[in-house]
Amino acid sequence: MKKHIIALAALGLPLAAMAQTVKVDFEDASGYKSVGVYDTWEESPFRLGTLKGNCAVVDNFISPTNELGEVVNDSKKILGVQRSRFGSNTFGARIDLNTPFDITPDYKYVHVKIYKPVKGRVMLVALGKRPDRAGQSNDVEQAWAYSTSVSVANQWFDAVFPIKGCNGVQVHSLVVVPDASSPQELTSDFAAYIDDIEVNDSPDPRFTPGAIYGLNFEESATSGKPERYIASVKLNSPSAGNQTIEVGSVSPQLIYRDFTEKVFNAKAGETLTPSIDYKNGGWMNGYVYVDQNNNGKFEATFDENTHKVAEGSDLMSYYYYETVEDQSGYKYDGTAVSGDARNNLSTPAFTLPAGMTPGFYRMRYKVDWGNIDPAGRMTNTNSIQQNGGYIVDVRLNVHADQVNLSAGSRNGYITLSDGTELVNYKTAFGKSVKLKATPAPGFVIDSLVISHGYNLEGDQYNAYGNKQYDKLVVRAADFAADGTYTLDARYVDGDISIDGQFASSTTTAVKDAANNRALTFSTAAGTLTFNAAKAAKVTVVDANGRILFSSKVKGTRTIALPKGVYVVNDTKVVVP
Repeated sequence: MKKHIIALAALGLPLAAMAQTVKVDFEDASGYKSVGVYDTWEESPFRLGTLKGNCAVVDNFISPTNELGEVVNDSKKILGVQRSRFGSNTFGARIDLNTPFDITPDYKYVHVKIYKPVKGRVMLVALGKRPDRAGQSNDVEQAWAYSTSVSVANQWFDAVFPIKGCNGVQVHSLVVVPDASSPQELTSDFAAYIDDIEVNDSPDPRFTPGAIYGLNFEESATSGKPERYIASVKLNSPSAGNQTIEVGSVSPQLIYRDFTEKVFNAKAGETLTPSIDYKNGGWMNGYVYVDQNNNGKFEATFDENTHKVAEGSDLMSYYYYETVEDQSGYKYDGTAVSGDARNNLSTPAFTLPAGMTPGFYRMRYKVDWGNIDPAGRMTNTNSIQQNGGYIVDVRLNVHADQVNLSAGSRNGYITLSDGTELVNYKTAFGKSVKLKATPAPGFVIDSLVISHGYNLEGDQYNAYGNKQYDKLVVRAADFAADGTYTLDARYVDGDISIDGQFASSTTTAVKDAANNRALTFSTAAGTLTFNAAKAAKVTVVDANGRILFSSKVKGTRTIALPKGVYVVNDTKVVVP
């Protein structure tokens, strides 16, 4: 499955009043004085003057849309910078502002659109001074911050940097570090692009990258608290009752577990109760998401007026959401909560929208602390990796009471056991179905290929990696003597399409002359024997359609053949 980094950047940092909003879009020079490069390493060749960095405003040649087709950056101009392997891990593009802005002990959020060919954490360095110190340089490093989530590769990404500092400090320049990893890993330089810098009060990214069902960490990342783990995830529905998917501990203890081969069942409009069996840990919260519109991402939005999840959010269930870091926040019902009351892993019941179309939906269970980001908390003081949190993805089958059942075949018929034709037929979801195979004269049932699920005419996996249907092959030996086969209830999990395969009758023993046939034949190890009461034309063809024997036979004749399947005068024969 293919899934990968970043959905909604980390929420849960304190909100503070702010008088200034800073914007730099590079369409013209109204927002900045100059651009260049900067390295915090004092011995950097770029600070000593040995090397000159490449940084300039260029025409925007990058696609304005992400891989989900959403417009994320249609600017005419962007800032390009060459990430040099000769700079330190804090080498980046320097943007000198026309108008400085104040930083305070409360967080402000610097948003920067970044596009680069490698994924990874990016950094921001704020340069400035106190205006009451006339002799102080504008280049004093006042704040450093990593982005709240890991950038994607080859997509525009809204990096969010929480910064704070002492009262009275003004920021004159911003240094955007496009690659905060060690340059020792670089074998060559690469170009990164920057656009639309904005400083505001919001920790939310202005847009989410097109990564499918993103994570704020590598899919192979392991937990910082491996003694903790999710033993199982559960769902209770009025129609399906109690359902459990076992997850369990692994070594190494992966933070993300893909269990999308497993399915919970529910009906649209039902009230569901999820739960998480989390072992060996406390002071954590549970979160449950459903991708209601099947668009490849979980969209978790919060209404700051009601202190509840916004209408239409994919976050379906949670207990606590932190708004003042490590101090307080709000319960699912909008009630303010702090102290020990925050320590609650419960996931309250929620109601599926009544209008959901039957089908498979991606469902995510998350254990984290005070954070509704479906991709995992990644704040400066805490992360899902540090706190022993985990994410498990499953599928939710939102089904109707009845499903469509159809069958097609040649040289015979597939019906219900009572003979009912399977054309525009509906049957009860989750109930077994008794089928009957009726071959045409001269044929026998060979097999059934049964597709069950949704969108049976399309690809088995949709564009976002969610399986839409499964296939079941039923062999002739699986049928009862009366030609019936009972399709188990677990396979009646959506629409059903049956392809019946019938084959010509196979003669495997010498027939008695009383059967009035002119030619009979039998097989033994490596041989095929014919017995003709009177002269008969015999043709033997192999599985590739090649004629191996063609002659008139009278009496008994044996030929040698390798082990395999052959056709003798239109009858299939197996030579052992």
